[in-house]
Amino acid sequence: GDKVFLNYIIDNSGLEENLYVIDCGWKGNIPLFIELAGVFGIPHLIMYDEDENKVTKDTDHKNLNKNIIDKKNKFTLDILSFPKNLEDYIGFEKTDTYSKPLLILNQLRDRKLKKEHRDVFINFLRK
Repeated sequence: GDKVFLNYIIDNSGLEENLYVIDCGWKGNIPLFIELAGVFGIPHLIMYDEDENKVTKDTDHKNLNKNIIDKKNKFTLDILSFPKNLEDYIGFEKTDTYSKPLLILNQLRDRKLKKEHRDVFINFLRK
């Protein structure tokens, strides 16, 4: 869902063509991707859900969030995180994982993204 969201912003905002959105699978993989980008000298931006107050069996979200911040390197241009999740931050309807991308895309096409939120993401992606 987050990848669909960012790709839509990139495609509909006149941003540079050399931006690529990589889905890390889940938050626990982000530190590995940060490290990999650093090893190859690839400038990168990080966006993730903090999942504040989310109780998940066998998942320590506070520790995962800290690991992401701790892996930041000289090629990490910025980190954007949301206390709960992207949908909560932008005021979009939420759904299960499988239909999340389609629901986000439909809400974007229905122009439900507020200008102030759109501007936050455009400014983030321009770094």
